[in-house]
Amino acid sequence: MQVELAKSAGFCFGVQRAVDTVYKQIEENSAEKIYTYGPIIHNEEVVRDLKQRGVHVVRELKELENLPKGKIIIRSHGISRREHEAMKACGFEVLDATCPFVLKIHRLVEKYSKEGYRIVIAGNEHHPEVEGILGWVEGQPAYTVISQEDIEKLPLKEGEKVCLVAQTTFNYNKFQELVEIIKKKGFIVDDDKMCKSFLKQANYYRLSAYFLPFRKTDGTYYENINFNRIKPLVSGTPFTINKGWVLYNQNSVKDAIVVSIPIKFM
Repeated sequence: MQVELAKSAGFCFGVQRAVDTVYKQIEENSAEKIYTYGPIIHNEEVVRDLKQRGVHVVRELKELENLPKGKIIIRSHGISRREHEAMKACGFEVLDATCPFVLKIHRLVEKYSKEGYRIVIAGNEHHPEVEGILGWVEGQPAYTVISQEDIEKLPLKEGEKVCLVAQTTFNYNKFQELVEIIKKKGFIVDDDKMCKSFLKQANYYRLSAYFLPFRKTDGTYYENINFNRIKPLVSGTPFTINKGWVLYNQNSVKDAIVVSIPIKFM
């Protein structure tokens, strides 16, 4: 069996930047308390390693009231303005590792909402990234959509000024469909708001599955939100990818020619 490492394997730029920020703080400020606001990444091995190195995950702002002061690192998903201010008010040093692509969206919705545009976000309203984006909208309600039905329910008038942005891991083709649907109402959109790193990984796995017979392994599931989005894009037989390094049972993949796997964080 030949094992091929996917060309786009590993963390995307934004997540890698956030993870590197945490490890750098551990190395340079070992005597200080270091926190992350939410798990720094959807990777249990990395989160477990950071915990062993003394990094504590804060899941709610109210936890800060009873914790020793220190540095708190914002993960790549980003957070709302209110959360930013609350962390500083509690006396913590805030290190912002929000993905630059997400920060760009924060600035866009802040700018255009102040100018009177209605803000519409293509994405999952319960995802931390979308919750953070919503927290930068000024002076008006914002709306989240994932389908044509959602758009039809928007309280918008034809010709009204609309700023449409997307969660960075939102399906690109679906986003373009929503753009066409909402176009009639008037909109501002720039497809650079989509996360190119995610699209690169998705396209690679789609291409791989087209000519490679993926097979199931007998390992554990891969708990990763982005991978779950990539999975439906892949044609062919069902498959799973383990967390970290993959140990394949030779018998379970005897018909495979090539298996593409993601790389574990080193």
